[in-house]
Amino acid sequence: MQPDTEIRPYHADDAAAVNTLVLELQAHERRFEPRMSAPEDIQHTYFAHIRSRCAEQAGEMFVAETAAGIVGFVCVLARVIADDVDEDRYEYAYVSDLVVNAGHRGQGIGAALLAAAEAFADAQGAKWLRIGALAANSGAVQLYRRAGFVDRAIQLEKPLSKKA
Repeated sequence: MQPDTEIRPYHADDAAAVNTLVLELQAHERRFEPRMSAPEDIQHTYFAHIRSRCAEQAGEMFVAETAAGIVGFVCVLARVIADDVDEDRYEYAYVSDLVVNAGHRGQGIGAALLAAAEAFADAQGAKWLRIGALAANSGAVQLYRRAGFVDRAIQLEKPLSKKA
């Protein structure tokens, strides 16, 4: 990571920059999953959803800031309740969103944001930290595995017609 990069908690005046990163995240993920909504159609709604979940589930957002401005963010929810009917109820932390601006990827910023999320979850008493990624997003999957995440469940899909 560049020496001038600071990882810090999100502030309300970061909203415009983070909202732009949300657009970039949605566009990036849509390349792997074309059934996702058009990024420009959901950008503001999705960012409001992230902030709402943060408030409801003892979450926090962190931003990566360089001389160029805010170049990445992560959202971690510290109190998510497992609610599958075939599992005991327990709490875990969940990294719901992580993005680094395309021009700043490969510099360790994603790993630093992930470390901040992990430290926050640990400080909140979480025993487990989860994160999800689209299977085709190999860059994200590699980052998460390097950070110590292991496969917990794998969801598979099969198209049922040539129309899919």
